[in-house]
Amino acid sequence: MKPTNLFKASVLIILLGLIISCEQNNGPKGFDKMFTDYATPSQSFTVNASVNSTIVGSRGTIINIPANSFTGPGGIVSGNVTFNLTEVYDKSEMLFNQRPTVSYGIPLISGGVINISASQNGQQLSLANDIFALMPVTNTSVTANTDMEVFAWITNDSLPESNGYWNPTGDSANAGGSWSYDGNAYTGIYYEVQFDNMSWINCDAFYNQTPSSDIEAIGPDGYSASNTRVFAIFNNLNSCIELQYGWWCSNSFCTQNIPVGTGYSIAAIHYDEASDSFSSSITTGLSVGASGNQTTLNFSTTTIAQFNSAVSAL
Repeated sequence: MKPTNLFKASVLIILLGLIISCEQNNGPKGFDKMFTDYATPSQSFTVNASVNSTIVGSRGTIINIPANSFTGPGGIVSGNVTFNLTEVYDKSEMLFNQRPTVSYGIPLISGGVINISASQNGQQLSLANDIFALMPVTNTSVTANTDMEVFAWITNDSLPESNGYWNPTGDSANAGGSWSYDGNAYTGIYYEVQFDNMSWINCDAFYNQTPSSDIEAIGPDGYSASNTRVFAIFNNLNSCIELQYGWWCSNSFCTQNIPVGTGYSIAAIHYDEASDSFSSSITTGLSVGASGNQTTLNFSTTTIAQFNSAVSAL
């Protein structure tokens, strides 16, 4: 007996449903989904590698690329190159791009973070010459910080790329209001950074005033590094850091070297794998004291979008 058309159609519908379900279930979940969905999108530009080029990002970052700056397996590259730029200037963006502003345990005040890369015909390129970036001071503060330095994101090949850290390159970030590239004048207050490697670059100053103290966040039983992320977001600084679970504090989240008197908020998010759902705890109006800086986390049901909105408002 041959199957009827109705039977065939029913089987097809079931199979399509299973395929769609598998595709949905195989997508990123939990924190992977949070950081994938809310990472700052990259901007793409086409530049001629053989001539001087200047591009301007949507947040006002100006990148100057001297001629013959790109190199590939065959040497210096000519012709069109795809150049990618990611601009991260806000504290919430730093959190969702997994680029907290801390270096060797000391918090940083950020003048902005950028990520650059270049490719030709799918082949990733390197730099043969230094290139320059102007980062608008107005994106992060009104007054330029003269202590700014250039930091590079350093990673360990055996760990996820997000498990890196900011390392000072030893180069200062010049602050000024008059710049000229390729005969074009750029007015406004910018930090100028110079770099010889395409990666994540941060324009920062160490925030290591004394005296300093520790801060700690205490979650419910079972809330640990495997299912909870906790961040300190500073009120009047362009800075946010992630608290580490069980670092020096048993069964809680903590960090050190925060200057006394610093105003901050605690933003925590918990993922429950069994129900594939999130809850969050937002505590504002905190100030670092000489001791006793403990915050009890009280979680309530949330979505990634709601958590993003809450963090962006801090």
